[in-house]
Parts: sequence; C-alpha cells; structure tokens
Amino acid sequence: LRTVNFIVASFIFFVVGTVMFLLPPVPGLAVYLCAGVLLTPACEDAFGYLGACAYSAVFAFVMKLVAQVLQQKLIGERLGNSVQVKAMVGVNSDLIKAIRYILSSPGITLAKVSILCGGPDWPTAVLCGILGLDVRQMLIGLLPIFTLTIPTSLAGAFRLRIPEGGNWEPLANSMLMIAALVQLVLGLLLMYFIERVKSDEPAALEHPNDPEVERVE
Repeated sequence: LRTVNFIVASFIFFVVGTVMFLLPPVPGLAVYLCAGVLLTPACEDAFGYLGACAYSAVFAFVMKLVAQVLQQKLIGERLGNSVQVKAMVGVNSDLIKAIRYILSSPGITLAKVSILCGGPDWPTAVLCGILGLDVRQMLIGLLPIFTLTIPTSLAGAFRLRIPEGGNWEPLANSMLMIAALVQLVLGLLLMYFIERVKSDEPAALEHPNDPEVERVE
C-alpha cells in the first residue's frame, strides 16, 4: 500500500481488516499488527513517520469498535434466534450467566473490560449478540482496548525500520511484549472475575433459564 494514496490505502485496509475480523480464526492482534505494517508507510508522506504511526494505531482502535458492532449485530443476534445455537453456547449454564451478569453492568468496570478486551475477539463479540446485550454499553466497555491496539500496531510500524539499524528492533519487540503482557493480565482477570461472580454473587446465577433451551437440553 506504500504507493497508494493514504485515503485509498485506508479504505482498502478497512475492507480487508473488517473481513479478517469477521473470520472466527483470525485474532484481533493480527489486524492491529497489519495496521502498523501496511498503513504506516502509506500514510508517511501525508503525516510524517510518527504521525503515520499514530494514525495506524487510531485506525486499528476504530476498526475494533466497528468489528464489535458487526460481529454482535450481524452475526451474534442472528445466531441468537436459533435455539440450537443457544443450547450449544450454554446460555443456561452458570458460566454464561456469570458472563452475562458482568457484561450487563453499565459503563466501564474492570471485570467487564477483562472480558471484552481480554476474551477472544470473535467469540466474545458474537456471544454479546447471542445474549442480546446492549451494543452501546459493549462499546463503552471496549474502549480500553487501546492498551492492545496501540502497542501492537506500533510494533508493526517499528519493524519496518529495523533494516535502518539503531534501536528499532528492541523497540518493536518491547511493544509486542507489552501487548502480550496486557493480554495475559486481562485473561487472568477474566477468569478471576467470572469465578468470583459464580461463588460470591448468587443473584447472577438466578437469571431465569431460557425455556426453549431447557426443552432441548
């Protein structure tokens, strides 16, 4: 994309990145990394190197929010109309009830952020749709995803400068380590908060079972 106008490059990457997000096996980190690798050189003439890095990081962040809406509304809510899918997901299980309880809390809480930002991208967003959760509240809880999008996209941008020598390689590796550490911490918090709700919040598990799912279980 280096030889393409940055607006055209942004549009192309948005389309390709959105398709990547909609594929279940593709992790969000791959999209953020590609944003740094592909968008930064395309935007460098317009914004300078540091400006291009910032643009790529912001673009990756916005794409994640857009992907959440598409995955939740277009995929999750449609799947939520299927009793078989809801039964397969286990909407009546204590695990899913605990997740529903956490995600239903308004605004930003650490527990909510740990699930939305620390959980696997496609399954988490689609589960929000299956459970019929408010997409606006999910977007609010997803805002801290910048802690992953920024270091990952910067890692991709910095790797482009490695042939020049200097400290670009350790900088790129440091960004990847930061992203990995954030992902690890969020994953551990996710497990902690789910188990805490299951053991300390009996009201969460009293959510009424889905009667249609009960009949097929």
